[in-house]
Amino acid sequence: SVVITERLSQFFVTGSCGGIVGKIAGPATVTHCCNRGEICGRLNLGGVCGSTSTNNAVEIYACLNQGNISESPDDKGAGVAYGTCYMGGIIGSTGYGTPLKLHECANLGSISAGDFSGGIAGQAQNGAELLDCLNCGEVSGASGMSGGIVGSAYACTVNRVVNMGTVISERCGAIAGQRSSSPTLKNYY
Repeated sequence: SVVITERLSQFFVTGSCGGIVGKIAGPATVTHCCNRGEICGRLNLGGVCGSTSTNNAVEIYACLNQGNISESPDDKGAGVAYGTCYMGGIIGSTGYGTPLKLHECANLGSISAGDFSGGIAGQAQNGAELLDCLNCGEVSGASGMSGGIVGSAYACTVNRVVNMGTVISERCGAIAGQRSSSPTLKNYY
């Protein structure tokens, strides 16, 4: 088991930042990890993993995030051009075509700001599966899309999930902030 308790910052980096791993670039399994540290950054932020690469099988199992995740202001980037900010209690963003299976994970930390913010995933796309997950943290975004489980659900599966956290945003949903390309959402509470 891995437990992280320090504050992580990504003010001047344009990559991904996660409590356990920044970016998974190959086939991998992340299991039984806990992040308790605060994460502050601007691109692909996750309590366990910031993001995954394209076309690599990734499994994230039985992980917990207790740390708060927040977006740093644009002026902290010293003129660096940023892309879209995805923030999630477990993972910020799945890579295009990544066969991600994320199951039996929970988020207790708050998620604030981000273009797409979710209690479990900022973005889940193209075949990603979020199964048996729980969010108890508050999810908020000023003008982005926020969801209690996923900020942006794009052609993915979300099944047997529970959101007990408050979701506050201009465009929000108790489970998904945005749905596109026919994601499967079922058995949610």
